[in-house]
Amino acid sequence: MVFGQGRRRMATVISAAAAAGLTGAVVFCATGIAPVALSSSDADVWLPWNTAGLITHLQSTTGRADAAITIPAAAGHHLTVLADGPDLLVADSDAHLLHLVEPQRLAPARSVTLPAGASVDVAPDAVGVIDSASGRVIRLDRKRLTPTGPTLDLGGPLGTTAQTADGTLWAPVRASGSVVPIMRGVPAAPIRVAPPGHAIDMVLSGDQPVVLDATAATLVPLVDRQPGRTTALAIPPADTDTDTSTSTSTSTDTGPNRRCHR
Repeated sequence: MVFGQGRRRMATVISAAAAAGLTGAVVFCATGIAPVALSSSDADVWLPWNTAGLITHLQSTTGRADAAITIPAAAGHHLTVLADGPDLLVADSDAHLLHLVEPQRLAPARSVTLPAGASVDVAPDAVGVIDSASGRVIRLDRKRLTPTGPTLDLGGPLGTTAQTADGTLWAPVRASGSVVPIMRGVPAAPIRVAPPGHAIDMVLSGDQPVVLDATAATLVPLVDRQPGRTTALAIPPADTDTDTSTSTSTSTDTGPNRRCHR
């Protein structure tokens, strides 16, 4: 979870979001992204089978597996699947590879190496590779997986990013305490939201970007690219019987263009 102290903290943030008047569901992501892709054309589901290094297609009406695609040398690896129109993007976090899969061919069409720990997002015009450790964002052609445009260096490590439905990537730069909106590869002016060095991350309320400041325990919505009213979070104390895993992604909104990454 965001604060690393389990589901009670998440419930606190949801309650605070409601108290702050934020509409819609609040979307939370910890490390990485949900490993399941929902097909945009028929609502079918592609599931990764990490042990075997496969992704499996579940037929929407029966729920039965009717196709499987082998990801090269991926047995035992952690796989994440994203839908990109009719195609699929499969990220292998252990091998640091991104595969473009054309389901009709039942095989990856091409692959590219990713920076260690990078996450992937699909924008309307490109595939975004977010290297949070270095603070860089790389844009790839959606069909060729080759770089398109310059690499963006945002000036320091990033917290969890989020993408709104219009394709804007909201990137929190912790060293400066600011959020940089990026639209079609062009960064806008940074938005100062916290003191430098604060552990800031992005979450979504419906399709509204919200800054979660773990250092100050606050939520700050961004309204017209300006900080809105700050809401303090009453964070419950840690306990030993609460799940503290940060390797999963939890979301109450599964829209294909509403994602957050770290």
